[in-house]
Amino acid sequence: MKKIAFILLINLFLLTIISRDMNKNNVDYFSNWKYLLNTIDEVLEYTKKDSLNEEEKNLFSKYPDFKKYLIRANIPIPIKDNMIPQGITVYKNLLLITAYDSLVEKVSVCYVLTKYGKLVKTIDLKTKAHVGSIVYDNLNKLIWLPDINGSLKAYRIDDFLLNDKILPIYTFEEVGNNLPNYVNKEENEIAFLDVNDNNIYLGSFNLNSKGLVKQYQFSNNNLIHDNNFSIPSKVQSISIVKKDNINYMLLSRSYGRNNDSYLEIYTMNNNKNIKIKTLVMPPMLEQITIDNDKLYAIFESNALKYIESKYKVKDICVFDLNKILEL
Repeated sequence: MKKIAFILLINLFLLTIISRDMNKNNVDYFSNWKYLLNTIDEVLEYTKKDSLNEEEKNLFSKYPDFKKYLIRANIPIPIKDNMIPQGITVYKNLLLITAYDSLVEKVSVCYVLTKYGKLVKTIDLKTKAHVGSIVYDNLNKLIWLPDINGSLKAYRIDDFLLNDKILPIYTFEEVGNNLPNYVNKEENEIAFLDVNDNNIYLGSFNLNSKGLVKQYQFSNNNLIHDNNFSIPSKVQSISIVKKDNINYMLLSRSYGRNNDSYLEIYTMNNNKNIKIKTLVMPPMLEQITIDNDKLYAIFESNALKYIESKYKVKDICVFDLNKILEL
């Protein structure tokens, strides 16, 4: 009971803050009592759930690293029809997940859900891009998304979450030049991205050779190219974080519905990236993102397209970042 009471107090505090912010924008669904009461019910229901579902527990014997660092996995990824999940980011008590249509018939979307699994809304991204990553930029209060032809778009977080129709406030064309699509070399594609302070990292997925990361500075509403560096093949996501005065780069690497994935940890110093640890994960690991001392990850193995996958991870996975960075 003490645990439930503590969680309720924390979430009531968070909801009060969110409600105050939302009221400034004349938004009802976060500020009214009905939403508040529904959220309390949701938290109570969540505390009754096991932190891990059976599907993930069944992978423990095959993937000891997955078991060792996993904190919880009990929020299903809300995909429908032929959508394939790709990116994940965290904003306050919300999770934002991007997905694209494997048949390229429908537009790509962003699912917005609470950290307890309630779907709040689905955002039409007005593009059929792969949307391999989504990043919340806390410094500038922006959502960053890759689009077609190597372009990059940024949205105000309030506009992105609160409006039915969203428009980017910044569009940067051709910043993904020299990041070719691994299938069509003539087509530039930002396969993944990350934001750290005002540094923006845009990367390419290469199947059999090294990939490339282009580093930009976001300054005075412009992107200024700063640096390039190579990465291994089969990189699906990058996350940069500083802990105890050490700069780390984390890479998720995967390809194939029955091949192991890898979470690789590097130190970054003077443009030299030194690998210090590799964790073996289930197949089809996609974007990883860091929120305080937790690492969130999604897998695409539960998508309809990959129904024959041998190992499935259907839930959002939360890992202990501090344990992952331990040597």
